[in-house]
Amino acid sequence: MVMVDFHTNKDIVVNASPEVIFSPVGDLPKHQELHGSGESVEVRKLTQGPTALDSMIESDESMTLGGEIHGFTAQSVVVGYETPKTISWIPAPPFPLNRIQWWFRLSPAGQGTCVTHEVAVDLGEARDMMGGSKAYQNTRGADVARGFEKTLANLKARAES
Repeated sequence: MVMVDFHTNKDIVVNASPEVIFSPVGDLPKHQELHGSGESVEVRKLTQGPTALDSMIESDESMTLGGEIHGFTAQSVVVGYETPKTISWIPAPPFPLNRIQWWFRLSPAGQGTCVTHEVAVDLGEARDMMGGSKAYQNTRGADVARGFEKTLANLKARAES
């Protein structure tokens, strides 16, 4: 059974084609330009060629947890990729949480494109360390939700310029 300790998704309609929007969304190293949370310091692609299923990226990140700033490097792998409709990735093991998965989904919306940014988190054995599901939702989850709004606004500004 998969437990979801935190889930959020945000939508925005962008006045651009899915292909224009998917260009930065489907190229994970470009996400550094879009990140609304400001946590991503640098993103590097570890595999050769264009982004596709099983592509690996590495991200130097700086995150505030419990009032303290923590710097770390995280690796992720692309687990869903269909241009220009969707990209999804998860952290590459080892990782202390059972599951974190991010998605960008694009679908037609009138003359533009609806972009959905989504994340689901299963804390697993780290649940107690993180103070439980509620504590995670109220602290880290709230930061993620605010970051999503800024990320989508950054994407919209870039695609519509």
